[in-house]
Amino acid sequence: MKTEFWCRLRKKKFALLDGTLVSKSRKLQGIHGLRAIAALVVLFTHAGSIIQMMGYSPSDLTLVATLNNIGVTGVHLFFVLSSFSLANSITLTSNGVYEYGIKRFFRIAPLFYLLLVFQLLWKGPIGAEHHQLNEILLNFSFLFNFTPNLSTGIVYGGWTIGVEMIFYALLPFILLMCRNIYSYYILAPLGLLISWASHIAISESNPTAHLNPFTNYATFSFITNIAPFFIGLLTFGLYKKFPSNCWVARTSILSALGLIFILFYTSLQGEFDTPGRPAHLILYTAYGLICLSQSIRPSWVTANVAMQYLGERSFSIYLVQLPLMWIITPLYSPIINYFGGYTLQTYLTCAVLTFILVIAVSELTYRLVEIPGVNIGRAIIAKRRSKWAAC
Repeated sequence: MKTEFWCRLRKKKFALLDGTLVSKSRKLQGIHGLRAIAALVVLFTHAGSIIQMMGYSPSDLTLVATLNNIGVTGVHLFFVLSSFSLANSITLTSNGVYEYGIKRFFRIAPLFYLLLVFQLLWKGPIGAEHHQLNEILLNFSFLFNFTPNLSTGIVYGGWTIGVEMIFYALLPFILLMCRNIYSYYILAPLGLLISWASHIAISESNPTAHLNPFTNYATFSFITNIAPFFIGLLTFGLYKKFPSNCWVARTSILSALGLIFILFYTSLQGEFDTPGRPAHLILYTAYGLICLSQSIRPSWVTANVAMQYLGERSFSIYLVQLPLMWIITPLYSPIINYFGGYTLQTYLTCAVLTFILVIAVSELTYRLVEIPGVNIGRAIIAKRRSKWAAC
């Protein structure tokens, strides 16, 4: 009997750690690969930012500025992808919405809570951060985005979770109102207009906020970041309308590349930090076109084995990178000294070192936190389904 008990316990333990986040039958390889690209873009941008925060000035300001402009909107590619994926998976029934809520919570909360507790114990890179009880409660309840001066969250880089959680709550209601592709044709421009106008309004209400990019509510609020979510819904609608149209896929990717070229090789390059952020709006549109192309006809860039591996772990890669970067900053100093300052070689060496360490840690959090969290959610849903079936 003892042997049987321990066998069952071992099976349950490994069942909790087994599986993947997205089953192969439901996986869109192009979308999955784009998650990896978004995570890597943010990672390589953060690596450069950390070096600057250490007090080193880059020798090539143009390169760093371009990398920063691309990197700061990498999270918005995540928003487009998240909106697309959720619209593609949610079932609009009472049971479907209930299960959707369970899935979202157990997909996001376990890793976020782990890093939140770590951040509270670690107290930042210099060990001096202090957080009030109300701030801690707002972070545990995912409501911190509603408070302007706390919208960045306690977890480094975790401001996006506060934004996404609001969208998760609104999505079922949005999909109930938008029953066809024509609704999305209206929704996407409306989202661009809302993001543009709200960013201007918030920026003008606090003209000096841009001087501190870490507490600027115009950057971190949900309302100013609503456009990429709505563009993701339009992308989903177009994907459903043209699920295998190669012409649409080719046209979309060429249009996206054209927009990106115009954005970075014209005067629009200087419009990333101006009120309304018109450059961001163009980039959101380009991201939507890229998502449409890759959902219909994935390229080798997104559908290869490496991108699929990284895409599966993209949430861990995104959340663990900033705390880890601050921990390993002592490793950056000898590299910077060896190359004689903040040069391109310095940046690439630090970025590659960071990438290797982040992937190693992300593999652990993916296996030990993300998958168990998702499996717990699945078990709750299965138990509820069996209960209803019995009734």
